[in-house]
Amino acid sequence: MAAVRRIGSEERLTTSFALGAYAFEATPRTLRRAEEFRRYLPYNEGNRTLIVEENGETLAVVSAIPMRQNLRGAVLPMAGVAGVATHPLARRQGHVRTLLHQLLDEMRDEGHPLTALYPFRPSFYARFGYVGLPKPRTATFSPADLSPLLRAELPGEVGWERIGTGYPAWREFTERCLRDRHGFALFPDYRDVRLRDDDDRWLLTARVDGVPAGVVTYRIDEYGGELVADDLLVADPYARTLLLQFFARHVDQVERVSVRLAADELPELWLTDLAVHVQARVARPGSSAPMARLLTLDALAGLP
Repeated sequence: MAAVRRIGSEERLTTSFALGAYAFEATPRTLRRAEEFRRYLPYNEGNRTLIVEENGETLAVVSAIPMRQNLRGAVLPMAGVAGVATHPLARRQGHVRTLLHQLLDEMRDEGHPLTALYPFRPSFYARFGYVGLPKPRTATFSPADLSPLLRAELPGEVGWERIGTGYPAWREFTERCLRDRHGFALFPDYRDVRLRDDDDRWLLTARVDGVPAGVVTYRIDEYGGELVADDLLVADPYARTLLLQFFARHVDQVERVSVRLAADELPELWLTDLAVHVQARVARPGSSAPMARLLTLDALAGLP
């Protein structure tokens, strides 16, 4: 008979990691890929992971990451649901439904009034009370269009380093965003440090009057290719322009720049004559918009 059980760290190697790899990666996985799983254990250590098992075989799995999210100015604990996967021979038998009910009850009872996720099928999670959120957008443009910024005299300066050394500054600024921005959410440090440990990004930090006012991580895929930036996080237009000015200096190195933006960012207003393509692609599977819900109405107490 199938039973629900919470698993520990080492068990993830043969249960949640194995099912997750089948659901969300190229399959069958290679031996090398299976060996990489152990490296990911520290970044999942604080997650709550539940499985359904029968006769020693894992049928379904779901995890909650203890995150924090800004709700109308209040920073509250949030359960980030992730890694929802089912054995291909056990699908459509209600296992995920059972796991989610128990997981969300446990996270609520432990003090997490909010929850969010990226759905494999939005209508499935709508039945659990989740509603859609705006999806971050990607802006793509030529660095040549940023050339007027090279002549601009701006207050402040830009720092440039590997994320491995700059991680503390990046983390500090994201904590500031968490305090200031409705809807902003942050992973726990034990998970975010993978960004530091992988060390496969450059970090730009814009400082105005010596105070960090913007950060963005990025990589360059190849000479003549694309500068791929992650979330553009800025406190004001000066910081944003300082970062764009840096991208402009790559006109003879890359053909295009892409950067991920919050849904309320308007790149068409950044600069005159900037030709920019803005996209938010929503598709199923693999490219869904996020969803969220309250786990208790107490989360709204005292909020505007």
